[in-house]
Amino acid sequence: MHDREIPIRALLITGTCGSGKSTVAGLLTANFGWERIAEDDIWRGTFAKNRGAFGSEEHRQKRREVHELVFAAIHQAMRYGRRIVIDATVHESPPEAFHEYRDFFER
Repeated sequence: MHDREIPIRALLITGTCGSGKSTVAGLLTANFGWERIAEDDIWRGTFAKNRGAFGSEEHRQKRREVHELVFAAIHQAMRYGRRIVIDATVHESPPEAFHEYRDFFER
């Protein structure tokens, strides 16, 4: 193990736009070989810019679909022993967005 390596397998980074989430995730990827999962990339790839009105049932359903894709990617990476950093803006979602991540990692 490299002496600067973080002894965890998954890290969820959240913050406002421009706060450095992607920069930190990129540094972990480039310098330590972590795999980056960017929630925004999954949103764009799945729904383009159509996320539904914030707080609406449409938005909640789409967020659940995005989380299922993120969780599947996490399972896949961990199955192969890779460390992952999840770059997500969960605080700008309804409160249950963070709870979904917390519950996922607790399981």
